[in-house]
Amino acid sequence: MTTKKQNPVTYKREKGKVEISGDPQDIKAAMWFDLISTKLIWLGVIIVLLCMVPKVNLLSILLELVKRWSLSLIFLLATADYSLRLLSG
Repeated sequence: MTTKKQNPVTYKREKGKVEISGDPQDIKAAMWFDLISTKLIWLGVIIVLLCMVPKVNLLSILLELVKRWSLSLIFLLATADYSLRLLSG
């Protein structure tokens, strides 16, 4: 016995948006493939960068970035605290 599908599977990808419609059991595989494949690209880029950049050099770069961002985050917290006090009453 064969059954005819009422809703064919449609797959549309636009910038920042994915639309998969159809029978829920049919789109499950397409949905999982889309979720995994988008993450695998970034994972591959990170692995390649970690293999190419020497680890000592990478740690010094990350430490320098943390130092720079920590100073800017202090100003952000002070501004947020001041604005909350200003808006509170």
